Amino acid sequence: MYQLGVDCRETDQRRDWLLQAAQHGCLDAMYTLALELDGPDQRQWLRKAAEKGHLAAMYHFGFICADPDEREHWLTEAERLRSQAAADD
Repeated sequence: MYQLGVDCRETDQRRDWLLQAAQHGCLDAMYTLALELDGPDQRQWLRKAAEKGHLAAMYHFGFICADPDEREHWLTEAERLRSQAAADD
């Protein structure tokens, strides 16, 4: 479903495929769908992906958080995971 969404050129159909994949737990679909959306819908999918460990979603969500404590949490967590991944390589 995710790949169908990524490959689809028609906006509504692309979003439908991404939504289905996101609802089935695909983190990349959650993040990609969030980038297609605005406002609360975007924040909702970024948060879901971030909470499940999607690194790019953590950074992105951190940058759009209005609350400074929440922003710091997500950016710090993203940096911790990035550093951990680099150390594992």
